[in-house]
Amino acid sequence: MTAALAAGLGSGALHALSGPDHLLGVAPHAVGRRRGAWRVGLAWGAGHAAGTVAVSSSLLAAAA
Repeated sequence: MTAALAAGLGSGALHALSGPDHLLGVAPHAVGRRRGAWRVGLAWGAGHAAGTVAVSSSLLAAAA
């Protein structure tokens, strides 16, 4: 279980850093903001993470 968790976190981090879809999804909302652009990224990341947790939780519950 620990190896699966580490693999999931690692691949998720790699996807977030290397995926151009992330930059293209957030950039239009953050461009032109002198302050608060980080809030756009934080809100988007929290929503993305919540969706991932919801899907993985339902898969884990179905497998149990």
